[in-house]
Amino acid sequence: MTAPDDPIAKPPQQPGYGQQQPGYGQQQPGYGQQQPGYGQQPGYGGGQYPPAPQYQNAPQGYGGYAQPAQGTNGMAIAGFVLAFFCSLLGLIFSIIGYNQTKQRNQSGQGLALAGIIISIISIIFGIVYVTTIRT
Repeated sequence: MTAPDDPIAKPPQQPGYGQQQPGYGQQQPGYGQQQPGYGQQPGYGGGQYPPAPQYQNAPQGYGGYAQPAQGTNGMAIAGFVLAFFCSLLGLIFSIIGYNQTKQRNQSGQGLALAGIIISIISIIFGIVYVTTIRT
């Protein structure tokens, strides 16, 4: 038989899950003794900071961001297409579409501008063509 104090006879006890192993030369805390808590440093009290000052006329934040583009404007598309077939309607639809794209932050401003330019050029060519044939 072995003696009860024989270190070879009983295996060393491992710390439980989540417990730190004692460092070199430190003793393990005995049963019922509390281990030191994590994050606690000796010598520091649990003092509190004073509350933040409240300002009378503090700004309440900035305005929101502009809404993202919500697709291509339908009037701009219609104005661009009509610029090739019926210049006067193409011009009207393109002008309306151009204004709507700026107000609603939609895409299609380039289409509307192209529709306006193509419609104006078509109208000018139409007027020149009609006046040259008549004379």
